[in-house]
Amino acid sequence: MKNYINENIKKYRKFKGFTQEELAMQLGVTAQAVSRWEAGAGMPDISLIVPLAQNLGVTTDTLFGMEEIVYDKLEIDKVKEYINSLYDENNKPESMLKICDYLKGEIAENPTCYELFALYLEKIAGLSKYVDFNGFLNDSGDTWEKLREDGIKKAIIVMKHARNRDLVDKVHWALAWIYIHEKDYEKAREHIEALPSVKSNRLQENILSKLALFEGDFSKGIENTKAVIEKDFEHYTKAIGSKILYDLETYAYFADKESAVSFGDWGLKVMMTLFEREYLSEDMSYVLGEWCFLMVLTYMKAQDASGAIAEYEKVKKYVTSEKKESILSKIKGVCEAEVFEAFKAGIEG
Repeated sequence: MKNYINENIKKYRKFKGFTQEELAMQLGVTAQAVSRWEAGAGMPDISLIVPLAQNLGVTTDTLFGMEEIVYDKLEIDKVKEYINSLYDENNKPESMLKICDYLKGEIAENPTCYELFALYLEKIAGLSKYVDFNGFLNDSGDTWEKLREDGIKKAIIVMKHARNRDLVDKVHWALAWIYIHEKDYEKAREHIEALPSVKSNRLQENILSKLALFEGDFSKGIENTKAVIEKDFEHYTKAIGSKILYDLETYAYFADKESAVSFGDWGLKVMMTLFEREYLSEDMSYVLGEWCFLMVLTYMKAQDASGAIAEYEKVKKYVTSEKKESILSKIKGVCEAEVFEAFKAGIEG
């Protein structure tokens, strides 16, 4: 495993606002010694490791770059599979609380696995919706407050020490939702503004294909860049699909039917155009399944079973049997019983 101690001494010294001279004075060594450590030309004496970490405000594991341990993907996948088994569509808040408790225990056993930290934060953020909208845990003393505070502490650790930018982004995203549901919009905005934005044209994807072209043999022309272009558009397609679904969710729950249908129809055209490229169709079933649910929800809230059936018919070949059952389960409580039965009969006939 790579030794990051020289990089981390410099990183956390600057984070604490120390000069090399100030850190050296606290440790009883020369500034030149600190300079050599940071340059990788020498190592601190073992007797200095603990006081060095304490002065820099980190653990000795962090000082040595132990957060860089790559946890077995299979083990992480097992955790995610178990989480899925705990989730109960008919009792979402209670099952999500169980998931949070489970992840807290996993983190205690794997205190340097920041992927678990980020997953924990995401589940706490999901739970915050039910605390806000449904009053979940209002009668449970300080259960929510303790969970929230623990999550924020874990988030700070990830933001300070994780090298994986994707994990840091996940944590900022989760914290933004937690603060939104707490009506602390100023803090929510701080975390949102820390996330990447597409408003800049200076994106990796906009130049990677050029790099591939210049790195390769110009005589081969575009052939060198095709694979890169396809991978770039996979990323763009996922981003566009996510954006459409997030905003359609807002329309479905909070806007009038006409506005939601107009946006949904436009969104479907955009996604189907992208999916015409075969290499972009990997997530097609998931995206269209979610689109179907949100459009069906829009019509069923308006007690319009025939409209909901028509929307379902548009993409039914992409809707799995599991997704179909999920849609029926989710919409059952948003419309009158006879409207629900009419829709159910219409899609099963």
